[in-house]
Amino acid sequence: GDRKGSRSESPYALRRRSQNGKAVKSTAKLDVKRRCLVTGGCGYLGTRVVHALADPQDDRVGQISKPTVFEKVIVVDILKECPEEFLRYGSAVKYYSIDLVAAAAGDIAAQESLNAALAGVDTVFHMAGIVRLDRQFNMLYNLHVSATVNLLNSCRSAGVQRFIHTSSVAVVVGCGSEVLENITETHPLPALPASDYAKTKAMGEEKVLAASSWDFHVIVLRPALIYGRDDPLLIRPLLRGGVPMAPPGGAQRFVLRTTLYISSRHS
Repeated sequence: GDRKGSRSESPYALRRRSQNGKAVKSTAKLDVKRRCLVTGGCGYLGTRVVHALADPQDDRVGQISKPTVFEKVIVVDILKECPEEFLRYGSAVKYYSIDLVAAAAGDIAAQESLNAALAGVDTVFHMAGIVRLDRQFNMLYNLHVSATVNLLNSCRSAGVQRFIHTSSVAVVVGCGSEVLENITETHPLPALPASDYAKTKAMGEEKVLAASSWDFHVIVLRPALIYGRDDPLLIRPLLRGGVPMAPPGGAQRFVLRTTLYISSRHS
């Protein structure tokens, strides 16, 4: 049937339909003010992503200047107040204090706040997560799976078109796994994950990929162990003489050999 007026015909779309109904590339320049939303925007990685999105001169996306793609960055996290470091951007960054787990559990106020935050947003960077291997399964599941599913449903209802999901390379590591080198996205997931963190991250991935459709594009990213200046999970513990996030058995080689450094220009 005729899909005129659907989300595929929105101002953000990079393709348009010609008079004969076939999709062709559009040569029109995008002059629409776009909005994105970052969950977990006050975390170690999320903070740096917010800076990279809000600051056109940020150097964490390459050594070349870039135009400002989004005119407004919506930040969602559980802190009560907006971090002071985001205030420099003025109205370009707007902060919402929202408990995503509470929203998924049926908290009406939290869900209404989430709906308000998603209004007018076309791209979501879902970075909220519990980056600990020693947390109980239910706590991890509630955020990595239940809250993700609720966020996906909320995004679809709000007309969001793009969903970039932050998973973890931990999903490919199983109990007793050998060192994995040069693997791709097609590498099978282990039958017995090395931790509840890895298990719930893999479950979250499954939900996100299943939500993909012609008008709702998803990407799943699997970053390695992230470290950098002042990071709370690697550098600080190492300076104290250990890496407490790594449980005994099975994961140490993965944790120590697979790392990703990020810059801290705005720290």
